Amino acid sequence: MKKETAVLDHHILLNFQKRMEQEPIPRSLEEMVCEKGLLAGIFQPQDRKQDWFDFPNQFSDYPVSNQYQTGRCWIHAGFHFIKTWFHKEYGPCDFHFSCNYLAFYDLLEKANYFLEIILETLEEDLHSRLLSFKLAHPIQDAGQWSFFADLIEKYGVLPDYAMPDTNCSKKTGELIGVLSDLLRKDACILRKKACAGSSLKDLRRQKENMCYQVYRLLCISLGKPPKQFELTMTTTGKPSFEERMSPCKFRDRFLKLNLKDDYLLITHIPAADKKWYQTYTVRYLGCLWEGSPVIYLNLPLDVWKSLIQTQLLDHMPVWFGCDSRMEVDTEHGIFSLNNYDFSSIGCEKEMLHKGEMLDYHLSLVTHAMLLKGIAFHEDGTISRWLVENSYGTASGHQGYLSMSDSWFDRYVYEAVIHKKYVSPELLKQYHQTPVCLDPWDPAGALA
Repeated sequence: MKKETAVLDHHILLNFQKRMEQEPIPRSLEEMVCEKGLLAGIFQPQDRKQDWFDFPNQFSDYPVSNQYQTGRCWIHAGFHFIKTWFHKEYGPCDFHFSCNYLAFYDLLEKANYFLEIILETLEEDLHSRLLSFKLAHPIQDAGQWSFFADLIEKYGVLPDYAMPDTNCSKKTGELIGVLSDLLRKDACILRKKACAGSSLKDLRRQKENMCYQVYRLLCISLGKPPKQFELTMTTTGKPSFEERMSPCKFRDRFLKLNLKDDYLLITHIPAADKKWYQTYTVRYLGCLWEGSPVIYLNLPLDVWKSLIQTQLLDHMPVWFGCDSRMEVDTEHGIFSLNNYDFSSIGCEKEMLHKGEMLDYHLSLVTHAMLLKGIAFHEDGTISRWLVENSYGTASGHQGYLSMSDSWFDRYVYEAVIHKKYVSPELLKQYHQTPVCLDPWDPAGALA
């Protein structure tokens, strides 16, 4: 009788070799993978008879922006959303918002948020799961819809020519690395001073100076955010505006949108510990310390998709979060479950449920984009979705992507919907007391 063992011993390895001889790898597969790489080797082109970018229900087709080598997709998707409204309101105009301006204050606020967590957890063991989790990633430039709404409410907006991108704002890896180490050092200093008997008042004074050092570093790297700027805006069929104003004055005058109160974040997370029609929040997930908590209303697939479809068909785009790493044909800009033959290498993802993929960290929200169109089969069911990305016009189909409905069901997790499309019953459920999840819960991943 074969003895069970935890060790990959000689007999087990010999058995592996025999099984390989009985189940030989197709020579063509081996050659393709070795020559082109793993994913390129199992890529299977889509049926090009279908026009993946034929969308009868689409709107506001204009050049997409470029987030370059950053995690600012959520800001770009937010501004793409606003730009659609802006063009409807003022007519076609060559106007772009400064992502760099909002990103500046995003990082400053996140630094303050992290240091406040340190002050709130002074009694926590340094090696606790909470502090280990937070110290692993003290700051990121990824985000959520509520971060976007809070930042605009506090700091306003301005055109990109008033605070253009810099080398550091296009490639944030170095900046995030330096900021992370600075904040880890600051956390150590605050905890040591607390152990030495410093009062909370003294620690907060120290924290304020630490935030100033972050502010100074951001000014060096991203540029100084202007208090005022000269607004020049030429539109078709509308008068031109030329006026000196502040970012908040510009917001109040030209952006008649209540991003915080009128838009709800809805999710489809079919995990065993997530109930339908229940709201959730995540402990210590935020940007502004005084800002709005991230709140999700978790909905069944049919209800969730119906709300998204309704808003799109009303010619209003939808900000959404998905796992954009999964099964994408980057060259042609197509999200489809049929892009790669994972079965040929024994890695079928379809074996796991969507909720299980989240629970076991196979998938999570990694990217935010904007839904801009929808196409249907002859029987009325959804065929595909049109997506505006944020990697410039050279990416995908002039910056746009096409997403099959089956891919949507499997890898899209959250969307932002105007409350006018939500029934009174759902609206009431959205305003119930949310269940608070741990910071490391997959539902807390940032786009």
